[in-house]
Amino acid sequence: MIQHIFRKAYLFVASMNLRLHFSSKVWSTLDKNKRAKFLIRVDDFPRNDLSFGDFMEFHKIMNNYNCPYLLGVTPFLPKGINKKELDFLRSHKFHNVDLSLHGFTHEKLGDNKYQGEVDCYSLAEVEILTQKSKSFFSENNIEFPDSFIPPFNVIKKDSFAVLSKYFPYIMGGPLSVTTLGFYKFLDRINTSLYIPSYFPFYGYVKDIHQKISCISMQRDVVIVITFHWSWEMKDNYSSLIQFLDSYSDRVVNYNDAKINWRKVTNEK
Repeated sequence: MIQHIFRKAYLFVASMNLRLHFSSKVWSTLDKNKRAKFLIRVDDFPRNDLSFGDFMEFHKIMNNYNCPYLLGVTPFLPKGINKKELDFLRSHKFHNVDLSLHGFTHEKLGDNKYQGEVDCYSLAEVEILTQKSKSFFSENNIEFPDSFIPPFNVIKKDSFAVLSKYFPYIMGGPLSVTTLGFYKFLDRINTSLYIPSYFPFYGYVKDIHQKISCISMQRDVVIVITFHWSWEMKDNYSSLIQFLDSYSDRVVNYNDAKINWRKVTNEK
């Protein structure tokens, strides 16, 4: 219980101080004379309950701002992936979109808040599902991603170790602090760079916009901002449009983000 309270306190304080998102080693390498840039991570494509047309309303707004993003793709949803969705994934580069593997079915398999999908499989099942995902992408002529986004941001160290064999970059979020531990942005875990989105860089765009305007962003690093396209339907994307009006000129694509991360961590 005390550890849980401490973790919540850490996330709260970190939401007001960029420094707390980084280890001392990484922080010391960041040029303070340059402003941070952003990679936008968008979770949940496709969805069981919403159509491809619904998603395209979001995508059109991003496209109007010429704003690239990293899209979390779940290959084995109960409803499957239809032809229009597959066509979009095949042409993702044309759409200024990069892909990440966002779990396998995105079903919540555990009973409590701190259980998700990946953590509920055996390690052998994680291995099998990853290989099955590679086959799915290959059979549909879609580039297999080099990053993994755990559904619900729930992942444990043992499953992380298995996924690390396949993905140089593994994402996380607020719940990862509870299930994985106190790892910072660009920490190396096994053979992967850990790329979490902690508060204030995670949630509804309205809240993200308000909170990041209140903290100093004077560091030469690409931060990952995570939101869910379907959540933004609630205000007809007005918060998204306001955010893009303010920050679209500081958004970079996934490849540029990786170049920055390798530079910061002194990797080739």
